[in-house]
Amino acid sequence: MKHWTEFFNSRTHATKRLGKLALSLSFEVQEKEILLQNAKANLERFETQILNKVSESYQSKSEFETDILTAKDKAIKWNNEPIDSHIPTRKNKNNK
Repeated sequence: MKHWTEFFNSRTHATKRLGKLALSLSFEVQEKEILLQNAKANLERFETQILNKVSESYQSKSEFETDILTAKDKAIKWNNEPIDSHIPTRKNKNNK
């Protein structure tokens, strides 16, 4: 793999050096993208396992889907709230 700076007609030592650094960062980005793809695939696999286990306790598919959507909505709301509001502690109770 080559960085585009290697195709300059008039390269200086500085541009060669910067090109090498940029190339190493390109490899790092490529590696992180592969890791991200693997992590997403693992997450999807685990969530499928969770859904399969949870679905056994439901008799109605619509009830199952409603509960899953409700749980996902609550998780999104929870993950976007300030952390201080998650668990009431003495510090949080005294500040309010």
